[in-house]
Amino acid sequence: MHQGKLLVYIAFVLSLLGCNTITPNCIVDSINWSHRFGVDYDIAYGTSVSQTLDIYRQGAWHGPPDYFVPHTGSRPTLIYIHGGAWHGGSKAASVWSIMPFVQRGWTVVNIEYTTGAGTAPQGADDVHLAMQWLVKNAKRYAIDLNNIVVSGDSAGGHLALLAGFINAVPKHAAYTGDEMTVKAVINWFGVADIAQLDTYLESTGNWNYPRAWAKDDVTFERLVKQYSPIRYVNSLTPSVLSIHGSSDEVVPIEQTARLHKVLDEFAVPNQVTIIPDGRHLGFTDGQFQTIYRDIFAFLESVDIPNP
Repeated sequence: MHQGKLLVYIAFVLSLLGCNTITPNCIVDSINWSHRFGVDYDIAYGTSVSQTLDIYRQGAWHGPPDYFVPHTGSRPTLIYIHGGAWHGGSKAASVWSIMPFVQRGWTVVNIEYTTGAGTAPQGADDVHLAMQWLVKNAKRYAIDLNNIVVSGDSAGGHLALLAGFINAVPKHAAYTGDEMTVKAVINWFGVADIAQLDTYLESTGNWNYPRAWAKDDVTFERLVKQYSPIRYVNSLTPSVLSIHGSSDEVVPIEQTARLHKVLDEFAVPNQVTIIPDGRHLGFTDGQFQTIYRDIFAFLESVDIPNP
């Protein structure tokens, strides 16, 4: 992303957080922080053109010859996965979501993955591949493998839940839990139960994007059985915070209600932030501020250290 566009995103996030001026409620501890991080763009974690990620690292400007020098110590790490109904979207559009973490000194990984009609379940498998790549390259990029948070919105929320939950299922082929500890999942109105979503979309006549993601009925049934996060909940599942608008018609709030009922059954620490009258990523400035206060309070409650 060009520097100018990045600065626009930063300004947007600062406005959401009420940080356009220095106030007691502002997370920023000085008048400017944007010089404290650098970004490595489009790092390949696989062989496909879509299998890339960006890594936001904390550091300082030292002048020539290297100019920006990343800090070497590991930091709590956010892994973010964009939405787009598994059909589109891009990691570039997720900068608004990750900047509050960069601002607080986290390492942030922003993942791109395969999207498009008939491509399922490649996008989910891409995310698992990216997780494995991060384990192998953690030291190089200051990733704290003991303090990982996975997050995403909509379809990205589904992939975040799936990646985080499978990390607590040792028998799964994509398991990386012996090397990486996912402490929490921040789920922005993600899909938890594909079968229930299919029923809802068919009943409303809305576009059935999970079926369109699958190339045929056989693949769709495989998605229901093997790629629904709710089916992987167990007593070892990481803590979950879900954010959901009460008026969401794309991913109905029942998805979050069903998920958290099962989390309660397994005594998994969890919390839900319901946004009254909130639509699918349709929140006011004040609601965004509430959401991010809830996010960082929740992460503190599950013992993720401040950088």
